[in-house]
Formats: sequence, C-alpha cells, structure tokens
Amino acid sequence: MEKQTLILLSKGNEEAFSSIYCEFKPALINFVKSLIKLEDIAEDITQQVFLSVWLNRKDINTDQSFSSYLFTIAKNTTLNYIRKDNNNKKYLKDKIWDEMMFGKCYTEESIEHDELLKTINDAINSLTNQKKKIFEMSRRFGKTHEEIATELNISKNTVKNHMVDSISQIKRFIESKNNNSKSTIILLLWLFS
Repeated sequence: MEKQTLILLSKGNEEAFSSIYCEFKPALINFVKSLIKLEDIAEDITQQVFLSVWLNRKDINTDQSFSSYLFTIAKNTTLNYIRKDNNNKKYLKDKIWDEMMFGKCYTEESIEHDELLKTINDAINSLTNQKKKIFEMSRRFGKTHEEIATELNISKNTVKNHMVDSISQIKRFIESKNNNSKSTIILLLWLFS
C-alpha cells in the first residue's frame, strides 16, 4: 500500500478509497469468514469495516501499517458482532479458547499475539490442578457452576470460590506482564463474562 494512496484517502479522495477497497476486500472477507464461518455475515462485517475506514479516514496514521489497522478493525468488528449475538456466546468463548490453545493469528500483530497466548497459557498453568480443572470446565466447555459442582462432587460455593480466585490470579499474572493490548482487553472481557 503506497503512502500516497493513504494520504489521498485521509483527504477524502474516493478513488483512493476505491483502490483500497478493491485491494483488501477479498482478504478481509476471508479473514472474517475464518472467524465466524458465515459468508453473508462476513460480507456485512467487511462492509462495516470499510465504512469505519471511510468515516475515520482523517485519523489514519499514514506512517503505520495500514494492513494491521484494517485487520484489527475487522477482528474487533467481528468479535463485537459475535458478542452481541446471544446465540453465539459459546462460539465466542470456544473461538478465544482455540486461539489460546492453538495460537492462530491472521494479522501482522502475530508477535504481540503469540506473546499474549504464551502469557495466557502460563497464567492458566500457574493455577493449582483443581483450580485449573474448574477454570477449563467453565471457560473452555461452558459448564455452569452447578454442573461443575455435580461432576466433581464438590459444593457450588467451592466452585465459585475457585473461579473467583483463578480469575483474580490470571488477571494479576497478565497485568504483571504489562500487556495492555486490545487482545488482552478482549481476553479479560471473556474471563469476566
């Protein structure tokens, strides 16, 4: 992407916007589809991304990677869509868990992303075996406190206490690494949902 094209875009040049749209649209649709597996929704989200780019064109930093900027908007817009769709809450948790476990990354933020995944895994692994098991049953498998209590033959209150302790410990662990990225914010939203 030529810097001149971004400068023209920031000034409201429609030809520059059209050029960017044509260049990035196929990759963005594929990226969003990789997250939600729904082609029609992926196209709608891609349109929202480009609308956001156009509406915020004056704020584009022409010295930074436009590709990272664009794919970050796409990722956040997709996660917002999933978060708002109550039927997809479990899907969102599964997706975040899969990313944590398998380290999938689709943008130029891969180094930051990989560091975050390592920090998250280290934080989870720092839990005691019982807390880790309860945390994974809750966050990975979406089980309620009551289901976990029944399965492990412990009280619901014990499950709740373990979860509160685990979340607090994981949060402190992540914050101690001074990771203030958007990915961390999304993770912390997931932890507290």
